[in-house]
Amino acid sequence: MTLGSYKIQFEDHYCVWLVAFVLIIRGFIGVLRTWELCSLPKKDLTKEEKERFIPPLSGNIILLWVDDVLSRSCSARVKDFFHPTILGLFELIVYPPLISTLNWHPIAAWLTLKTAAQWTEWKANRKSYQRFLIGNALVIIAAIWLATMVHVTQS
Repeated sequence: MTLGSYKIQFEDHYCVWLVAFVLIIRGFIGVLRTWELCSLPKKDLTKEEKERFIPPLSGNIILLWVDDVLSRSCSARVKDFFHPTILGLFELIVYPPLISTLNWHPIAAWLTLKTAAQWTEWKANRKSYQRFLIGNALVIIAAIWLATMVHVTQS
């Protein structure tokens, strides 16, 4: 693949790792959101959430996690329509070539923009902010791993 004056080559198994990281991160963030929802006091739940309330550590918590991961939860708190996952996929496509060329500035600028956009909401809800930080840390760690499979040369 050629981009401007750069030639970018990906190792054969790069796409497999990319998809695996996206799914692993989606599943882990789903665990955190499900745990948060199950930890809320019943009085803080909406009517729909109360109807489907699953006590923590019950056998049905897996069903709640599956609903979250597949974005079919009844809770507006966790239904995200895959937007963070799609964004994370784009980041995992863009970050590794930037990292392999030691070009961290666009990544830092993007993270700053993402953080500034939600700052006022996160003042009220620190749990979603912490999930955001964990998700971004996982994406950066995965991108560093993927960067070892990217070879960028200047043509």
